Amino acid sequence: MAIGELPPRTGLKGIGALGAASCLGAPGTGSVEIAGLGAEGEPQTDTRRQIRDKVWTTPFIDTHEHLPDERDRLEGTASGLVCCDDWAFLLSHYLDSDLIAAGMLPEDLDRFLSPELDPLDKWPLIAPFWPAVKNTGFGQAVRIAIRELYDVEELSASTVDRVQAGYESFRRAGFYETLLRDRAGIESCPPATCAGWAPERFSCSCTSGIRTTRS
Repeated sequence: MAIGELPPRTGLKGIGALGAASCLGAPGTGSVEIAGLGAEGEPQTDTRRQIRDKVWTTPFIDTHEHLPDERDRLEGTASGLVCCDDWAFLLSHYLDSDLIAAGMLPEDLDRFLSPELDPLDKWPLIAPFWPAVKNTGFGQAVRIAIRELYDVEELSASTVDRVQAGYESFRRAGFYETLLRDRAGIESCPPATCAGWAPERFSCSCTSGIRTTRS
C-alpha cells in the first residue's frame, strides 16, 4: 500500500518508525525546513516528499494545551492572562527558560515581557542571546511561527517592526480557528486542558474544544 493510501494514524505510526532525522533532515544539521523540500542543501527524494506532505496534511488531536479562551486573549493584559500584548509574547512561554539558560538576567527578561516597554525597543534586550536559543526546539517554533504567519524569515533588529505588524494584524477575532484548525490542522483541543473554558463559549462548527469569540 502506498503512503498516500494509508489512514492518517497508521501513516503517522509508519513515519515515526522511520525516525525524525530521516524524515525531516540529515542528522546533526540542526536545520529543519518544515515548509520546504528538505534540510538545507539536501535534495528531496520522492519518498521524503510523500512523507512530508502526509505529515503536513494529517489532522491531529491536541491533547494538552495552555491556551486562554480567545476572548480573554483578545483582551490582552487586561485579562490578567497575557503578560504583554506584543511580539515578545511569542517568546514568553518555555523559550523564556532558554533565554535565562543562555545568560539573560531575570530582570532583563521581566523588562522584555513588560507591557510598559515599547515593542520596537525590546529587541536589544534579547539580541545577545537570540543566537544561542534560536535553534532550540522552542526557538525554532518561534521562527516557524513568524515565517508561516507573518512572512518574516528571521527575527532581527531589521525585522522586529514587521514581526510586530504581523502580530497586530493576525491577532483578531477568529484567529484561534484560523491558526489552530485551518493552519495547524488540529481536529480538537480537549476543553479540560484549556484555561478558562466554559461550554457556552464553544461556537466552532464541528464538535471540538477549539473555541472562538463567535457566539
